Amino acid sequence: MSIWITGGSGNVGSLLIEQLEAEGYKVVNFTRSVRHARDKCWHPQLGEMEVEGLESPEAVINLAGYSVSNPWSEENKREMRSSRMTAATTLLFQLKKMGAQPKVWINASAIGIYRSSLEWQDEQSPKGNGFLADLTQDWEDSILGNLAVTTRVVILRIGVVMHAQSGALQKMIPLFKWGLGSALGKGEQWMSWIDRGDLTNMIVWALKNENVHGVYNAVAPHPVTNKVFTQTLCKALHRPMILPNAPTWVLKIIFGEMASMVLNSQRISAKKIMDTGFTFQYSDLESCLKKQLNP
Repeated sequence: MSIWITGGSGNVGSLLIEQLEAEGYKVVNFTRSVRHARDKCWHPQLGEMEVEGLESPEAVINLAGYSVSNPWSEENKREMRSSRMTAATTLLFQLKKMGAQPKVWINASAIGIYRSSLEWQDEQSPKGNGFLADLTQDWEDSILGNLAVTTRVVILRIGVVMHAQSGALQKMIPLFKWGLGSALGKGEQWMSWIDRGDLTNMIVWALKNENVHGVYNAVAPHPVTNKVFTQTLCKALHRPMILPNAPTWVLKIIFGEMASMVLNSQRISAKKIMDTGFTFQYSDLESCLKKQLNP
């Protein structure tokens, strides 16, 4: 199977490509920085893709998007939106130009689409309010509203990805090692996470299994509160948890609107993806952190 991937140079995409190539898939990775034979140059905001000589893909995996963990300045928010919308538009335009119709399209999304709540939420739960929820909804709509009905579409709403060498966990580890780890706000808000390897396994699972279609939450089955997460990471690093909770008002002053990412409560269900037969290697946070910190 020939697969086109965007966002393949990131921490999730790079591991995913390793897995796919190990299983014999033919991968084309569209990136701004060409480094490997599989890489092809693209500039989605200019509508440009290096597709000359390529065969039509049987599958598309779209992970492209400027990280929402960057500061939420007005300029960065425009880039977060533009990078997602133009990636989808450019891919769809090039496929139509080639007369190609992939059998399956897997697209990244985010649990940021949901409202803040202490209650369980699933794929049918209502959309939240604010920048992140609006961005995520528009991201999904840019795909769902433009693909042929014969293409199987899978949208994965991804939680906080646990990987010691990138993302949120990488930023937290030094602080916790220095004894500066603390719960945020009241610490009662729920955090839905997923091990990086489980996420790539889920993408491969969605690729292979025709019964997987529609929207799924890509989160581990056991979310934790922010307080429990802090305690568990302190334990994994053999550091005491001695600092008081970081006050909500301080976080809002420091991070502004972006503080919602750590203060919102999202207790997200993984039942729907598990009902397809997918199994997690790391369903609890303690075993995930142990693996990440001692690979």
